[in-house]
Amino acid sequence: MMNKLTFYAVCMILLSNSHADTITLKNGQCIDGIIISENATSITVDIGIGKAKFEKNRIKSIAKSTTAQKKKLENGWKNEYFLQKSNIPAGCESITDTYNALNDKRSAIQRVTGSISASQEQVIQKQLDTIHEASLELHKKLLVADPKKDSTAYNELITSNNKLAAELAVKNSELQSLMAARDQAHTLTTSYIKELSQLQTSYSNLYESASTNPDSTDILQFLERLKPKIKGLSVNVENHTIRAEKFGRNLLVTACINDTNGRFILDTGASMVCMSQEFADRAKIIADQSRTIEMIVADGRKVKAPKVLLKSVQVGDAVSENVEGVIITSSGTDKIDGLLGMSFLQNYTMSYESGNGKLTLTRFASP
Repeated sequence: MMNKLTFYAVCMILLSNSHADTITLKNGQCIDGIIISENATSITVDIGIGKAKFEKNRIKSIAKSTTAQKKKLENGWKNEYFLQKSNIPAGCESITDTYNALNDKRSAIQRVTGSISASQEQVIQKQLDTIHEASLELHKKLLVADPKKDSTAYNELITSNNKLAAELAVKNSELQSLMAARDQAHTLTTSYIKELSQLQTSYSNLYESASTNPDSTDILQFLERLKPKIKGLSVNVENHTIRAEKFGRNLLVTACINDTNGRFILDTGASMVCMSQEFADRAKIIADQSRTIEMIVADGRKVKAPKVLLKSVQVGDAVSENVEGVIITSSGTDKIDGLLGMSFLQNYTMSYESGNGKLTLTRFASP
């Protein structure tokens, strides 16, 4: 593992031309920097990203630089470590704080999304289905079991039932944790995309203002250094713009599900992608009747809808794979084949421009 002293030394080597005071330690290690203080037993060296203190009994030799060389090194530090508080020009503090906060949020998104597997929910759901099926069979046996006739067999059934209940609690907890992580990722991503847009606008405004002020040379130089950093925040951010039309209070889009086109309403209130039986037949989607979920249809009725795992759902260039959906047995209308619910939309944030009918789906893609 790299220790702090080695890290400092590596940083200085990366910067160097090297016009610095060079301290050579008795162990052979060299540190480049600017000596800022010295007493009988130690010296303190500025190494650009901080200060380091060295006991003289550890030092083999010191080669000092000239004033001009030190000045050149300091300018190099200013360029390399321009985000340090001491190097930020007046007027750029706010945009720097915003950048740093967004960079931290980006790291948080990557940590959260990295813990979520695309197929994880399906795996847990299948395990839950297996436990439920086993529980149903066990309950049938318990109904006819007589503890007075065979207490041993009855107790074994009770033990098995308790074991299944414990497994069910564990899997439900895993599913809840997964959903909580997805909600957290969606919340972080939504705010990240919004704040990134605001940062880009603030940067453009500040740069334009500084360009017209002859006394803002330091600000312009700082903003030029910051520009690639801000651009880096957009890496892995995907924007997909498509046409959408108003359908009452909702938006209607063309979606391609399992290579079959249909017209679907965007519905953040629906937990999953819902499709009519007619569309499912066209797309050759076969339901597993053993896996159903209770749904409330438009007329208020509760129906059992079979769940399906969709190979892909695509809206414009926005594509998600292994998306959970359900088939509603009632037919679609001439205009609607179903709803695009959160099993697809949870991967995106949405913005709609009513003036030109443009819908933008944005997501933070995994690197």
